[in-house]
Amino acid sequence: MFRWVNGRDPRQYGLDFGLWTRAVVVELIEEQLAKLQQMPRLVRSLFRAPSVAYIADS
Repeated sequence: MFRWVNGRDPRQYGLDFGLWTRAVVVELIEEQLAKLQQMPRLVRSLFRAPSVAYIADS
């Protein structure tokens, strides 16, 4: 989280206010965590093994 704030302006993240306040930091954390929570679903969908029916050789 420190890297999100250090040396950056809140407007770089699309936030309206240009000063780091507690409310702005909370808003940024909520947005970033929401993105992270979506990642496992995205990774699973990208790396899902195709369903293939295997037929045993006779």
